[in-house]
Amino acid sequence: PNQSKPLVRVLCHRGLVSAVAVDQSGNYMSTAGLDGLVRVWGLRMYTRLHQYRTSQSVSSLSISQRGLLAAGCTTDVKIWQNGLSQRSSSPYMQHHFTGQHIADVKFCPFEDVLGVGHSQGFASLLIPGAGEANFDALEVNPYQTKKQKREKEVKQLLEKIPSELITLDSHAIDHHGAVIGEEKESKDAKFQPRYRTKGRSGSARKQDRKEAMKDQKRREVIRQSLGSSKESGLHSRP
Repeated sequence: PNQSKPLVRVLCHRGLVSAVAVDQSGNYMSTAGLDGLVRVWGLRMYTRLHQYRTSQSVSSLSISQRGLLAAGCTTDVKIWQNGLSQRSSSPYMQHHFTGQHIADVKFCPFEDVLGVGHSQGFASLLIPGAGEANFDALEVNPYQTKKQKREKEVKQLLEKIPSELITLDSHAIDHHGAVIGEEKESKDAKFQPRYRTKGRSGSARKQDRKEAMKDQKRREVIRQSLGSSKESGLHSRP
């Protein structure tokens, strides 16, 4: 920012502010203080919407892609579902770390996982419905129901099966197989292999032979015309 003074000042808590989190849409902001209060603010009018009270001071806040609000309270982690747009009466989930001081909490994008950093290391919590659905791009409809999936499988099977085999008569399939076998046998009986002799069935050699025959016919015609002209010359002399 190129402003020397803040554009907006909001008195969020009477004590020190320990954590701030903003959702990805930019419409809501959550703040936490050492007084144990977690407040939700609307960034359109910068007004307080509602608040949650905890028994311990809050050290970290995190907002998931689906609007879940997580707070790290000394030794406890509390998660409120739909806690931004409206006030939840009780936490959606909570977890207690015995003898471990929580330093930070963070939701993993496109996953239902909450990462928790504490005094003895790191822990991951499974929070259903936290992340956006990371769908498979190779699937035509990743959100199809069980009924749609069954209909799709039946349609694929019908496309593979020939239309002649789709019948209610169970004996028709055997009859169809017998007919196919008879047709195959009749085709095998009519089949006569053609044995090609080496060097005599090429298309180029056939063309050469045709050209040779034409040349031979032209020579015979020329010879006959020359012979007839000589005879006429002899008869015309006195």
